[in-house]
Amino acid sequence: MHQVALKVCKAKKEYFRQSVQENDILHYKGQTPHTVELLGSFLLNPLQSVLVLNYLQGQSLRDYCEFDAKKGQPKWALAIDDVSKIARQMFEALAALKERGIIHADLNPANIIYYEQKKKAALTDFGLSIKETDPLPDYIQTHYYRSPEVVLKVPYDASVDIWSLGCVLYEIYCGQILFPIQGTEEDKDRIQHMRMITTRIGLPPASMVAATKINRLLLSQEPWASSYTHSTFAKNRLLPPTQPLIRTNFLRSNIMNVARQRKDDLKDTGNLSDLIEQTVTYEYRLSPREALSHHLFQV
Repeated sequence: MHQVALKVCKAKKEYFRQSVQENDILHYKGQTPHTVELLGSFLLNPLQSVLVLNYLQGQSLRDYCEFDAKKGQPKWALAIDDVSKIARQMFEALAALKERGIIHADLNPANIIYYEQKKKAALTDFGLSIKETDPLPDYIQTHYYRSPEVVLKVPYDASVDIWSLGCVLYEIYCGQILFPIQGTEEDKDRIQHMRMITTRIGLPPASMVAATKINRLLLSQEPWASSYTHSTFAKNRLLPPTQPLIRTNFLRSNIMNVARQRKDDLKDTGNLSDLIEQTVTYEYRLSPREALSHHLFQV
């Protein structure tokens, strides 16, 4: 007898609407590698649906790494080989989704099921997923894994999932969340979020800041944003930066420090660091297919 998983939505309009959306996306997605599959669905009542999914052995990466809610950090990190295997499978999953024009929109450790015995990983929970051709909401992704274009409310595409995956890979290798920040969708929280991002990967390109729909007066008060502002900022004008964009080596420095502490192979870890640096970036983010050709996976 085959095991299945049942996903029962709460009997409320907003949850029912989200369940219907997930059912539609999973049906449209079809069979794709390393993702949960829809086997069927039915209604318990007019406002409560049940999705029948294939059963995935294992537990979420969040549980596997024993996330500590009080400290806001995972207790455990994974070995470089395990991180590489998970990375490959997730990029294969994202490559298939991209070919179908699907944005997962909530890629995070809680939505990746990991079966340690067979080193298998699968992407789950398509409740927030959308098609790239559909109207794109301003508010998607879990805070820790939210891309800067979503934070700044500028146009985005499926590459937001690549950013999220890069954050996840950093977290499960280093044992610490890359951008540990909470907040709401209010502009002041979005600006605070960007403040942390800039301290760790540098300043965003002028084109991204110029396209933002968040409050420009609030933004102009940010020290990092002063490079983009002009005396006529109150008139909603933005000029290119008056100085070169600042970059940091935060990612590579932290990743390599972890490698030295563990006595991991520095070449392998350097490849992982390079891969993450090309995913957690503002521009020229790797596509899933490009990522699969990375040195990390050439064995």
